[in-house]
Amino acid sequence: MHARIPALEAAWPGIASALPLFFAGDNVRLQTVCAALSDFLEFQGRWDEKLALCEKAEARAAAAADHEKAGWRAYHAGMIHYQRRQADAVLASAERADAHWARAKAGARERAIAISLRGTGHYLKKDYSAAIVAYSEVLKLDRSLAAESEDVAGDLNDLATAECEFGDLAGAEGHYREALRVARAVRDAEGVAIYTGNLAWLALAREDWPDAATLAREALPLSEAVHRQELIASNNYLTNVSAWLGQQAPADPQKVTPAALATLLGKPGVALALAQRQFIAKVEPGKLGAFAKADATHKPFLTWLLKNPDALQLYLLGATPLSLAAREDNSYGLATGALDNWAKIFTADPASRDGIYLRLAIATALRPPGTGSPGSGQQKTPSTPLVRYTYFKTAHAKKELFPSFDNLTVWEMQFVVCSGASETDLSWGREMVNTYRPDLLAGEKVVDTTSLVWRRNSPISHVDYKTVLDGGGKCGPRSSWSVFI
Repeated sequence: MHARIPALEAAWPGIASALPLFFAGDNVRLQTVCAALSDFLEFQGRWDEKLALCEKAEARAAAAADHEKAGWRAYHAGMIHYQRRQADAVLASAERADAHWARAKAGARERAIAISLRGTGHYLKKDYSAAIVAYSEVLKLDRSLAAESEDVAGDLNDLATAECEFGDLAGAEGHYREALRVARAVRDAEGVAIYTGNLAWLALAREDWPDAATLAREALPLSEAVHRQELIASNNYLTNVSAWLGQQAPADPQKVTPAALATLLGKPGVALALAQRQFIAKVEPGKLGAFAKADATHKPFLTWLLKNPDALQLYLLGATPLSLAAREDNSYGLATGALDNWAKIFTADPASRDGIYLRLAIATALRPPGTGSPGSGQQKTPSTPLVRYTYFKTAHAKKELFPSFDNLTVWEMQFVVCSGASETDLSWGREMVNTYRPDLLAGEKVVDTTSLVWRRNSPISHVDYKTVLDGGGKCGPRSSWSVFI
């Protein structure tokens, strides 16, 4: 059915114009149309149309003594009132459904549904203990019909939601996970999307940011697959975490002081949530989802990253534009190409996940070899980010680099590792200074070797940095040398 929803949406204007004909016609046909359109109208958020259809069809069924169908129409009307948080209307719908089904001498399933709707009314009135009692009774009735079913999964979800509001988070998590297990067992795609999203909400309530982000990332494509608009919105972690962060700041603007902000940002949960929010917003959720699916190594990389506030902060700081105007405008985005570079380094070298090698990995991912304007002496085919990362890691381990390398920020390190020189030239440059101008090592003054580049029009082609030094040059070649060295 879910796959046909786009087609129904396209045909809806014609269907809507034909509905008065069904209201004027046979009751059986009208009830068939109601049942056929029910999920479509709900999934697409056409609640006004569904409520009007249900109310008219309920009255028509009751007049025709079709009490079983009248009960279903009352129930579906009640669920629209639930979506709108109209507690009294939900309870009234539950009473009508119960009365219709009593006249129809309906079975345990219909009785369970009426009780469930009543429990929903109690939930909306914030009488969570009464809701828990009702949902527990419903679960018992539905399990008497089948140990595992879509109804059982839904009952577990309702019970968990009431427990969450009541403050029993442990009980809620257990019932949400059981609901998800049952939904998967009975192949209920919509239920899997709902219960995964609810687990993400619960993780938010428990301030378990890594789990919340992971679950929400799983829930969003599931919701998109069943074309249910309110699920897509509710399972958007970016929206949810943004709302939560807004609630953490003092409501009174007078209380938003430097000290208050320092205290707030000092909370690990807030710091991680803020970094996650900025990262997801700048990459964009859709692009991040596509990146996660593009390669088998991407999902474990993202799972690690979203749990690591230090890595997120380093990446965001390194990727922020230098221009003050660009930062204030804040419309810049972050490309997934750098994440792909980083994921390759992350997968290849566990040492890249902490300390100086974490900074090196991020810097190389953000500005791989050859980034920027090409200069004299650069290699024709730039090295891969992984090759360049490994080169500098090895040189660092051998203590071949200046001590100041250890203190470079990600932003600063980018302009070291992005050199278009080959690894062979980079090693040659260090050997040349060590051999011919060791005096420049003191104070790290190796940039002064630029004066060794003969200022003239070079008689030879600059195929590498040896030929830059040998042939000389004017503005461009000398500038390329200074950056290289």
